[in-house]
This record gives sequence, C-alpha cells and structure tokens, in this order.
Amino acid sequence: MALTSEHLAQLTRRPLLAVLSTVNPDGSPQSTPVWYEFDSEAFVVTSFANRVKVRNLRRNPVASLVIVDTAGYGEPLTVGGSAEVIEEDAQEATLRGAIRYQGEERGRVSAAHMAGQPRVIIRITPERVLYEGEPIALMGRTITREDITG
Repeated sequence: MALTSEHLAQLTRRPLLAVLSTVNPDGSPQSTPVWYEFDSEAFVVTSFANRVKVRNLRRNPVASLVIVDTAGYGEPLTVGGSAEVIEEDAQEATLRGAIRYQGEERGRVSAAHMAGQPRVIIRITPERVLYEGEPIALMGRTITREDITG
C-alpha cells in the first residue's frame, strides 16, 4: 500500500537536515547538507546564488534529496526529481527556513546575516520518492515501485 502525501507531510514536518545532490559538469555527484521545507507539492531549499549546486541545477535540473533522522535511527526519505531555480522571494524563504531550524530569535538574526548576498530558491518537484521501501502517493498520483527503481 502506498503512503499518502499527508503522511509525507508528517514525515517532513520536523526540521531534519537533508543532503541535496546535483550533477557536476563532469557527471560526478555534488552533495551538500541543506535545510528544507515541504509545501505539499515540492521540497524547497534556499541557497546563495553563486554556489556550485545552483550552477549545476541551472545546467542540469536533476536533483536528489535524502532526509534521515540520524539521532533517531529513522529510515531515510529519498526524493528524486527535477529542480527549478527561482530568483523571487528567496529572502522570505530563507527567513522561514532559518526560523524553522533555529527558532524565532536566532533564525531572524541568521537570515539577516544572509540578506546581504543574492539568494535563490531551489524547488524540487518529486518524481521518485521512497520511504521504508514503500512508494508514496503525491499530487493524486501514486509513485510506483517501477518509478522508484527506474
């Protein structure tokens, strides 16, 4: 039985660290720990605009995101999909992320320190999702084991 998007929302509610992987120009992987939020349709990450992951995604929008509760020995949530780099509203998204991960006061201070440099939103639309060996239904479509395994 496939997990639902509601269950996915529960799994992503806690501010766990994720690892975002992109593809370098030579085809090798590039992985970076990131903060994220799930908006019921896509995973949202923010970044400084000049980072390698952003350049990689502008060239090749293939992305993978792995979220795991390392303290609780939880099963990893693995997401594969296409990413869009968005210039607008990045400061607001950065503030939301900083507050989510650091709390209200510290998050606002952290976001203010990042505000002086150009930032972007990386919006990852899931195409393949795996949790505890089960596919997850997203946006009215159940992602099947065949989707996950290729």
